[in-house]
Amino acid sequence: MYSLNVPTEPTNVNTAQKKALSIMEDHGNLCLKKPVPCPNTDCTLTLERGRVVEHVASDCEHTVVACKYHSIGCPEWKKRKDIGIHEEDDKIHLHLSLNKVSQLDGTVAQLNHTVSQLNGAMNSSKLW
Repeated sequence: MYSLNVPTEPTNVNTAQKKALSIMEDHGNLCLKKPVPCPNTDCTLTLERGRVVEHVASDCEHTVVACKYHSIGCPEWKKRKDIGIHEEDDKIHLHLSLNKVSQLDGTVAQLNHTVSQLNGAMNSSKLW
């Protein structure tokens, strides 16, 4: 890899040199190829700035992620490296699944009742 060492206060340089140093410094602050550390505290990986978002979102084992059963009510959030052990707990996730199915059954029953009422109202209000 490479390193860009730009002095913060250049001395004895003309305006063109100052401009060039400024451009190099700006590039160093934005360059997608510049090696940077992963922002996750426990991760020791250094990678190109342009890959940080993908790494954190998909690969970093220190990123905190939701349990894959989050949509049925599981509240657990753990590091990616630890979430698998939690997700293997079938008993709690089966219990959450049953609760969700029961909740959805109630919602379907309420919607069926509402549809029946609306159909009845529509049938009684026909003018022809």
